Amino acid sequence: MKVSPDNSFTRMQKLRYEKGANTMAIENHSFHNENPEYWSILFGDLNKESEGNRELRVFEFGVGAGRNLMNLVDYGIGVLDGCDISRNLVEISKENIDPLLKDYQSSHLYVTNGVELNGVKSSYYDFAFSTITLQHISVYEIRRQLLEEMYRILKPSGILSIQMGYGKGKCNQYSVAYFENAYHVTATNGVFDVEVSSEDELRKDLREIGFRDISFRIGMGWENGFENWIYAKAIK
Repeated sequence: MKVSPDNSFTRMQKLRYEKGANTMAIENHSFHNENPEYWSILFGDLNKESEGNRELRVFEFGVGAGRNLMNLVDYGIGVLDGCDISRNLVEISKENIDPLLKDYQSSHLYVTNGVELNGVKSSYYDFAFSTITLQHISVYEIRRQLLEEMYRILKPSGILSIQMGYGKGKCNQYSVAYFENAYHVTATNGVFDVEVSSEDELRKDLREIGFRDISFRIGMGWENGFENWIYAKAIK
């Protein structure tokens, strides 16, 4: 049974990101660009400025103010789509991304309901990714449903590349276990974030959903309360 978007956690998260959109837009998490693993692991399967990239379709879950898609414009990728739960952030992202696009590039950003990728095409994308987003979703069954949606939108042999916090956070009294359905939490984005305590937790979900060739890298934490990050890559 699918999770309804009319649940307490999703309502709280949507309100928080709508209210915080302008503040997020100012910093746009730009300090994450200095993380070498952002480029080498998260985007390691994309060839920078390759002519072949013009045929690629890329999708980001959780665009925020558009930083990641803005960074990927120079990779020469033809389609740079994404989504966010916040309509305000989607509008800000469009303003940031559209002026950078080259004549062969397009970008469509979706406002989602927080529990599924409503309106996003099935079997359409070559590469789907997410960073500093999934770990803020402290309800396991919502997160699992969103991973299923990422599987749906990928083409056969499409690549999923995601990041989450790994191990105990520096403020672990505010962290949530991977399989916990913490609908009751009253804050998000750095508070009540999800701990991945073992690769097996993510592997179980990805395998059951249908992904194959699943691999992991444990990297350094980067200014978000976790001493380490886990990067997962999988093929549809």
